[in-house]
Amino acid sequence: MSNQKQITPLTPQIEDSNLAVIKLSFDDIDLMELEEKATQEGFKRNNDFHITIMGFESADALKSALSKLNQTGQNELMKKLEELFQVLNWSFKLSQRYHIKKSGQFDSKHDRTEDRESYIQLVYLPSMEKFYKRLNKILKTNLLTQVPHVTLFTKGEYKNPDYYGIPIHSKEEFDSLDPVIIE
Repeated sequence: MSNQKQITPLTPQIEDSNLAVIKLSFDDIDLMELEEKATQEGFKRNNDFHITIMGFESADALKSALSKLNQTGQNELMKKLEELFQVLNWSFKLSQRYHIKKSGQFDSKHDRTEDRESYIQLVYLPSMEKFYKRLNKILKTNLLTQVPHVTLFTKGEYKNPDYYGIPIHSKEEFDSLDPVIIE
């Protein structure tokens, strides 16, 4: 089944915002069966398939650690992080798909609460736990492990912006979204 497809390992890339992601191709995920259902229910296809390795909380912890260091220390910390990305095996398998919903304030730039929904696909990514154990040692933090997933389709109250994803910073947060399996 295409939901169980093994993906060749890719190395996470750090973006300008200090988020780290594994970029995927649209060819990596078969949406044929789900696309019609999603469209009928008012969802929009996500235009950026990726697995978030370091989300906003992790990126903020990294920024905080970097701010306490001089340039040499910052370079050394970023080198350790890059080495950590290189040493781990980032092979993964696409897993179960879920429908999740959340109400909340998603954008710090706007003081508004909104309702969002997403169709996501969980990812079996064994290196994620190892990464967070080592990241926490490097940063001297106690960050929870991100739930590896790909956001496939999104729906939100506001027509702009184009992206209505729901951040999932931990297994507990995922469970709080009352995920429903998509058959």
